[in-house]
Parts: sequence; structure tokens; C-alpha cells
Amino acid sequence: MARKIQSLWPLAVLVAACGVVFGPILQPDLTFGGMDFLNLLYPQALLVQRAYGSGTIPLWNWYEWGGCPLLAAMQSAPLYPPMWLTVAFPLPFALQANVFAHLVWAGCGGYILARLVFSCPPSAAIFGAMAYANSGFFLGHIEQVNSIAAMAWCPWIFLTGILFVRRQCRGLWFTITVTMALLAGHPQHVVLALLFLDFFLVMDWLLPNHQERSRKNATRILLLQCSLSFAGLVAAAQLLPTQELAGFSERIRPYPDPDEPALKWSYLAAMILPRFYNRLAGTEGVPLGYTELGLYAGVLTAALAIVGLFNATTHHRRTNLPLLLTWVVALLYALGRDGGIAPSLNRLITFLHHSRGTARSLNVETMLLCIIASAGFVAVLERIKSAKKAGLASVAAILTLLADLSVTHRPELLGLFVPAAVLGYESPLLKKASTEVNDSPRVYRFTSNDSDYYLDHRPSAILQRLNRLQPNLNIIPAVATTDGYEEGLLPTRHYANFLRRFNRNLRRDLPDGPLLALMGSRLILTEFPIAAKSSSLRPIEQLSSGNAPNLFLLDTGYPAGWFLDEAPFVPSRHYDWTLSNLASSSENGFEKTQTAETKHLLNQVTTATFQAAADSAALKALPDRTCNSLSATITDNSNGDTLFCQAWFPGWKVNSIPLDHVCTVLSRVPREATSAKPAGTVLKIHFSPFSFRLGLFISLISLGGLAWFAVAFRPAAGKPSVL
Repeated sequence: MARKIQSLWPLAVLVAACGVVFGPILQPDLTFGGMDFLNLLYPQALLVQRAYGSGTIPLWNWYEWGGCPLLAAMQSAPLYPPMWLTVAFPLPFALQANVFAHLVWAGCGGYILARLVFSCPPSAAIFGAMAYANSGFFLGHIEQVNSIAAMAWCPWIFLTGILFVRRQCRGLWFTITVTMALLAGHPQHVVLALLFLDFFLVMDWLLPNHQERSRKNATRILLLQCSLSFAGLVAAAQLLPTQELAGFSERIRPYPDPDEPALKWSYLAAMILPRFYNRLAGTEGVPLGYTELGLYAGVLTAALAIVGLFNATTHHRRTNLPLLLTWVVALLYALGRDGGIAPSLNRLITFLHHSRGTARSLNVETMLLCIIASAGFVAVLERIKSAKKAGLASVAAILTLLADLSVTHRPELLGLFVPAAVLGYESPLLKKASTEVNDSPRVYRFTSNDSDYYLDHRPSAILQRLNRLQPNLNIIPAVATTDGYEEGLLPTRHYANFLRRFNRNLRRDLPDGPLLALMGSRLILTEFPIAAKSSSLRPIEQLSSGNAPNLFLLDTGYPAGWFLDEAPFVPSRHYDWTLSNLASSSENGFEKTQTAETKHLLNQVTTATFQAAADSAALKALPDRTCNSLSATITDNSNGDTLFCQAWFPGWKVNSIPLDHVCTVLSRVPREATSAKPAGTVLKIHFSPFSFRLGLFISLISLGGLAWFAVAFRPAAGKPSVL
């Protein structure tokens, strides 16, 4: 028992270290105040929580971009086992606990990697693990729950992969590790970790002085790729829907990203200067260590890494040379467009070209740098002859690192939080507006410079962000996220083409009343003077303090019904268009036409025509809507076409009949679903994509195979094995 307790001291140290640096995460009266958390991750977690609470798998999100896939968007991570535990507890604090647990998990992986693979003593390994888990790169992503989770698995991927090739670990552990990382919700970090792991293994096999260089090791590297493929099969229930959504995504193909973060040589000063500002790096006043380019892991870490780099290139520790080369390659890839290896590598691996992977490679770079620092720590300890002095030096180094990271990170971390009570605050504006609409108003956030407030954590910026987000914060607990938030794999390419064809960019142009009504939005939050430009909107209350947002109510003449009758729209056309022509968006890319139509079908209708289309629809929605379905009843036996007012995506069906693709907002309900049914018949509109059903089948079969393999190929009793 004493030995077991003694072996747990590194875990206790890591928990304490993360608590000292990231303690505010565990304060239940605070929560993250950034855009990613409040507008995306927290609302999606609520949707997942309520779906599982009702006994269903969360496949669809009714509340963004006129409707969009939820599970396929991946960042909600509904199939990730730790997320099951997270949503079993009250949010948002459970998400904060999730982040903290993954920080500790990342440190544990770094510690065991340094101990078992690179033969560092406990004190040196714990130093590197603390530096990695509390580094600026984790701080720069601290509110991005899924990113932290995926990053935390990277040292475990390296650990199980290397030990498998060295015949100290079963491939089963590598498969499980990669599967968990893929389900965590941010695959870019996983792909990069696997890429650099393969590079390390090849260098480890090719370079001289390798202890066990043989053909068997080369074979094990190939077998590792088989284990990786099997991990993809186990995660197929997540990966196949994501791949399907990526095929429709504006962000994936093609996605011009002029703001893709990439490293510059001058930014390397941030490794030793935690408050390295724009005078050198051009970061507009934002400390580089607290952005996606966060490099800082402590001054002492950087100094010891220099020692480790020197030893890796000399005869002292030549076995660490593959580690050094992998670190250099990760650093060169992070340079991106500024002369690194990213352009060449992205042409070979197309996924990386669309994943903003250059800055994300800094996770692997930081992890390897901290291990190199551990090696430097070992070199310093070896020069201290007295064991007592070496112990005191270890304690001093660990305490110095902890004090450095705490003093450096805590002020910036505190600036990322807002009172959790804000989430339950009842906005006077919304309270006033809610009396004028039938149901909970949904907010369309019509602003073009949200990112200006994302990285600015001064108190004035936090206050400004609260002021801009407050109307939406009151909506979130009622499960209504903000329409138009451009994140993840959204919006779909079809939806983007729909807006382009109708000459509407809902982030930078005048919102279109009928279109917003179809999206279900009832309130518009904007900083622009749009009242004089749109007859569809009327102000509720205007705030006049600088750039403070104004709140407008969409003209209630536009109903937010789920179903519309096509017939009332037809006489209002002034040119030869039919509803079927609205589907002319290219299936293979963006709309090629540069000049979009300035008039379109929805602009040709009056509010009376719109109301008539809702009143005369053969289907009426019932209140019992679930996360993946909607019940409707037939009110007449009309043979006219009914339009389902949701964004089209493969997988929507009426009972068992697939919906036709008319356009990305209006989907035609097939006539055979309604024409033969008597009035009063209840139909179920449900989302059941084939990609998920196929992926789930593959995952279950693969899990069965994994369980059989684990039992059938157990290591022989007494056979030495690390894992």
C-alpha cells in the first residue's frame, strides 16, 4: 500500500500545479466569457445534455444557420465518453471541470512519456509535465473544451505508439488512445500528432546508435498504421457524418482564410518573454503567449531546453536526436506561409490544407520542447554529485517553474472569466420583447467585428463583450443559440450559396426579413443603423453608448411556421422562376456567378402572402419537437406541395420517405407523403442520416472485434510489458 501511495505523488503534484495556475477554472461562480464558449460550445453542450436526458442521440441542431447537423459538426463531442460524464452534471461548471481534468491528463501523459520513453528520472519528468500542462498554448485555448481534450491525448498517442514499436506495449492501447482522441472533437490536433509521431519513429529507426534497430521495428511501424486504421473504424460513427458535412461545408472547400495563424521567426522570443507585444510580433497589443501562437512554458524551461538541445547533438545523449529533429520539423511546419514546410506538406495531405494546422502544430512542438527540457534537467542533475543537493535543486526548479507560470498566466486567465450569474440574468430588452412574440425570441447576431473583442481581455473589453452578448446569454438556457455564428464546419456550402444567390450576406449586409423568419429568428442584435433601411424590422430599444448593440424585433407579419404552401408564392413572381430553380446551387463548389440576383422569390411576397402560405399549408407543426424530429398533422387533403422551412441536409425524411432537395432553406415534402393521407394524420419529420447509421454499424462491429482481440491475444503470464 505504501508503494502504491508513493507512486501517486506525481499525479498529486500535477493536480496541485494545475490548481495553482488554472485554479479559477474550478470556481463555480465564474465561467468562460469568450465567443467560442458562449456562442458555440456551451450551447451545444446544453443541446447534447438535453438530448441524452430525453434518451436520444443528438444529431440535429435546430438553432443555427436555419438548421444544421450537430453530431457531425464534431465540436459538441456527443460520442466522447468523458462528455457523457460532463453532461451528467450541471453546466457550465461541468465543462470547466472537464477542461481542468484534461489539463491534468495532458500532464500525466507527458510525465509517463518522459519516464518510460526518454528515461528521465521522476523529478525531471514532473518538471517537463508541469511545464507542458500549464503552458501558454493550453492557456490560449483554455475555453475551447474540445481543443483542450484533443490536445491532452497527444502525449498519450506518442507514448503508446513508441512503446508499441519498441515491443513494450500492445497495439490495443494505441488504438484506444487514438479513438478517444478522434472522438474528443478536434481532429486537427490528432492528425498532426500522428504525423509527427510517424516522423519520430522513422528517424528513431534510421539514425545510428539505435539500441534495437531491426527489420522487426520497421514492421512494427507498419503495424502501427494498421492500428491507426482500426481506430478510425471504431470512431466511424463520428467520422463518417463529419466527412459528409465537410463535403457540404463552406469552411472546408474552398475556404480562403487570410487570418490563419502562423508563426514567424521573431515570435520565438515569446518562449522567454511572456509579455511579448506587438512592437516585435505585430499582435496588436495581445500578448503572444495567450493566443493560438502561445509558446511560453517558462523561462527555466527554455533555458533547460537549450541544454537538452546541446546534449542531443553531442555524444552525451545522441539517442535524443530523433526527438530534436521532430521538434524542429513541428516548428518549421508552424511557420506556415512564412517559409516553413507547411505549403509542401499541405499539398501532400489535403486535410491539413483546410484545418488551420500550422499554429496547431505548436501543441506537439510545446510537448516535445518540455521533454527536451526534461532531458536538459537530467544533464544538470548529473553534474551535481551530492544526492541531497540534487534533490534540493529539483525542488527549487519545480517551485521556480510553478511560480513563473502562475504569476505570468493567472492575470490573463482571470480576464477570460465572467460571473456565471450572467447566464441567468434576465435582460430588460428581451423581457420587453418577449411580450410581443408568441414564443421565446431567437436572436440573430448581426455584427461584423466580433473577433475584435475575442482576444482583448482588458476589463473594458470584457464589459463590451458582455454588453454585446447579454441578449443571447439569456436565450441560451432556453436552448436557442445564435444564428449565423461562423464556427466549426458551418455554414454548409449549400446555405452559403443560397445567401450568395439572393445577394445576402447575413454577417455584413442588410438582414432579409422573410429569410430571417424562415430561420426562426425573431430578434436582431446589431450595431448598425438598419432601421431606416428595412421595413421588416422595428426597434425595441436603441442604446447610444458608442458601439453598443441595438435590438430590433422582426416584423411579426412574417410567421415562423415550420410549413408553408407553395401556391401563394407563385402569383407573386415577376420573372420565370419556380421553387425548383432555387436548387441551382452548385453541388461541387461555390456559386460561379459573380452577379447575384437583386430580387428573389422571398422579396416578391408581402407579409399577407407569407401569412397565407403558412395558413394554407397542408401540414401544421405540433409542439412535441425533439432534437432529431418534428411531429406534424395533415389539416387538409390538398395536393399542393408543402415546403419544410429548414436547411436541407441528407437524412431528413417524412416517416420513411426522404425529403426532396429544393433549396437550402425550403425542402419540399414529397406529395406521396401527404396526398394519400386523410386530414388529422400525424406525420413525423425526422433526421436519420445514412452516414451515421452506417458509421454506428461499423463502430459497433469494430468494438466487438477490439474486445475479441483483447481477450484472444492476452499477453502470456509473466511476460514483461510496460502497458
